[in-house]
Amino acid sequence: MARRSRAWYWLALLVLLGLTALYVSQRDLEGLYLQYRQSGQQVEVLRQKANTLKEKEARLKERVNHLESDPIEMEAAIRQRKNLVRPGETVYRVELADD
Repeated sequence: MARRSRAWYWLALLVLLGLTALYVSQRDLEGLYLQYRQSGQQVEVLRQKANTLKEKEARLKERVNHLESDPIEMEAAIRQRKNLVRPGETVYRVELADD
């Protein structure tokens, strides 16, 4: 009797392992796991980009604050952006030759 129950145990175990293997192959669990790992890596890359952008934002805010408090810097920034000159100034334009 013990031999018979032991045989059923091994048969049930083999059937269970077979069904598990079939389920894993049909559901492509390995592929899903690889996608999960890749998305984790993508999240890390995006976090690094977000940190870089936050640092850049902080530098730009610092520059804006500096421009708001320094009238000479403010004038220089506006003149540079608008290509403006003061009365009496001579503007020299330098154009690079096309290679």
